[in-house]
Amino acid sequence: MGAREVDLDELTRVLAEEARPVLVDFWGTWCAPCRTMRPHLDRIAEAHQADAQVVAVNVDRFPGVAERFEVQ
Repeated sequence: MGAREVDLDELTRVLAEEARPVLVDFWGTWCAPCRTMRPHLDRIAEAHQADAQVVAVNVDRFPGVAERFEVQ
């Protein structure tokens, strides 16, 4: 399954309600390092489902989320 795509509302809910650690991947299609990291993050998400939650925010689709969390 891998990292689950979220918007601001879903990210806010996950961060407020999730008891496990949450890894948030802010990424863009134009970002070569992001594209390189994505398969690794998907494997981490699958391997550690019981221990952590991995979510992804596409900064092209949801630029306000990156701004809110001061991601550049």
